[in-house]
Amino acid sequence: MNKSISLLINSILKLINKKKKLKSIIKEWFLIRNTLLKHLSAFLIKYLLNINMIFNFTFKKIILSEFEKVKSFFSKSKREYIRESVYIKHFLEKYKRYNKIYNIPGTKNISGLNFYYNPNVYPNFQEDLAKFKELLVSLVNQKANVTFYKFGDGDYYFLKQLEWGSAKPGVRALSKFYDEIDIKKFREGALKNDYFITEIMPVRYTMFKELFPEKERDFPSEYGHGLVANKWFFKKFKGKIGLIGAKEKLKVIERLMQYREYKEYLGIDKFNDYIYVPQKFAADNVNSLEKSVAIQLKNSKSDIFLIGIGHVKSALLYRFKEYKQAVYVDVGGAIDAIAGVMNIRRLHMTKWVNYKLKNYNYSNIDYMNYQGWGKHIYLNNHNTIKKVNFNILSKIKSLLKVFFRRLKITLILRSNIIYKNYLKYYKGLKFAPKPLIEVPWENTTLKSRSDVNLALKIIKNSNLNLHPNIEKNWDSLIALKTILQNSTVSSRILDAGGDFDSIILHWLYQFNYKHLYALNLIFKKRVRKGYIENIPGDLTKTLFPDNYFDIITCFSVIEHDVDRDQYFKEMNRILKPNGLLITSTDFWSSKIDTEGLKAFNNPVYIFDKNSVKELLQKARNHNFKTFGRNIELNCQEKVVSWERYNLKYTFLIFSLQKEN
Repeated sequence: MNKSISLLINSILKLINKKKKLKSIIKEWFLIRNTLLKHLSAFLIKYLLNINMIFNFTFKKIILSEFEKVKSFFSKSKREYIRESVYIKHFLEKYKRYNKIYNIPGTKNISGLNFYYNPNVYPNFQEDLAKFKELLVSLVNQKANVTFYKFGDGDYYFLKQLEWGSAKPGVRALSKFYDEIDIKKFREGALKNDYFITEIMPVRYTMFKELFPEKERDFPSEYGHGLVANKWFFKKFKGKIGLIGAKEKLKVIERLMQYREYKEYLGIDKFNDYIYVPQKFAADNVNSLEKSVAIQLKNSKSDIFLIGIGHVKSALLYRFKEYKQAVYVDVGGAIDAIAGVMNIRRLHMTKWVNYKLKNYNYSNIDYMNYQGWGKHIYLNNHNTIKKVNFNILSKIKSLLKVFFRRLKITLILRSNIIYKNYLKYYKGLKFAPKPLIEVPWENTTLKSRSDVNLALKIIKNSNLNLHPNIEKNWDSLIALKTILQNSTVSSRILDAGGDFDSIILHWLYQFNYKHLYALNLIFKKRVRKGYIENIPGDLTKTLFPDNYFDIITCFSVIEHDVDRDQYFKEMNRILKPNGLLITSTDFWSSKIDTEGLKAFNNPVYIFDKNSVKELLQKARNHNFKTFGRNIELNCQEKVVSWERYNLKYTFLIFSLQKEN
């Protein structure tokens, strides 16, 4: 009898734990709490979810992928438990069979890289770790002048001029295109370093040998990460160590080093020097950057520097020796750990504690895949060495700061004059746009990288700001041309699925359009800033009146599990007769397999010729016709890359008109 009951309970628990079932529950009930759940229901759910038994047996399976969507239903202590304990335990269990040969004392590794199971990938890992540490100690004691160059996949893409990840112009290393810089200077500069370190991952070593066939790897780059993670660098070279990295991150580190707790955690009293480089686009002007770094290095006092400066190191790292005699060790992204923004799934960083400054503005920090998992300690002012008395006035001041921050959004920025000047002087927007020169595309696919480059040139010549996703400038520019040619500044324009920084709405704002709207489920409440109004809502069931908008844009939204029939039905309802619907989407001429992939809590999908033809038939069923040229679906290059899923495809944009 007891055995039967036990089997029954296990079966029930397995059923409860089915990931699909739970995701469905979350999607259908919890995620629509803002519109459907009453306060009492929300309170009841929150109460139930924080009962340990229900939490352990029901939500443990989904927090890894859905936590950000449901975190508000958990108590603060439960949220911390999820972030700091459940997440790490899950992956430690998953990768517990990593071969012990790759252990670095005082660290754990949950990177998810399968080659760590194989002891034959790098059998001398432990012996070379000991040699690496001995070499560093010897070099520092001798006051040697040497560089350790860390080679990663991003350096491969950069030196090969492949637009991928951080090597893509406009993302991190460069704002310029590759034909605007001298890449030879970077390739030759990399070869002039003294030691070369790269990951033991076989494909990384293949990349390294392809670029530098005459060079050998001196040590694995895992050592740099691991010896930051276990704080060996700080303890071994106390009083001798400096940092070279992104100014924004080093500023955070300088602030953190004012706190006793953080000094004790690192095991160090201070960093002797902080040598700044730009966080982004450092490779744009190597000569100018070298002059800046040279001045800082000449005044420095450190015997060893830990470095994380991105791809500009290839041209610059070996040059550091001319300005300051020291040991320069490239630890790459490990600088993020010292700044308290480390992704704990990076190599050997699982046990790292991210120390953060409470009430510090981190908005200007390039997080590099930091997602908030792992243990965090937030430092308040009363923890500093300086004695700060928290009295009633300081508390009032803190409350007023929060109040005015909210007031700025809800009231101050409603003023068109204030918002315009905010965009002009704080965001760098130019409110003297020039007329667009000829935009040669209409109802077509993005054919090649040269099309993107031409779009960027047109945008820059028109005094407009750029979309941070370089390829999105192409379809946004086509939409802008269509809108400017078929509307007036008093027309109502909706960006369906547009976010807070909708590029099309801000471009139109620069052209003095006065009735601009963005609709998105991510908005928590209706907020107007200048002539732009952000409205929460689902684009397939809006609350707008019939025949309300002159033109609607929808960029890269409909592929994310949007009901196509409902999309065209609702767009037809809210568009005026003869109004335009401009849609762009991910596309490739033949089918690309995306089965099982999910993003933004929805399946990943890339349209092909057949599915677009079906899509256009649905549009015709809802009283839409093609506006302008016939829609052309031929493709040439896979211009767009989605690194997370290793997908390559292109964009399609087309304009439809509501028939009168």
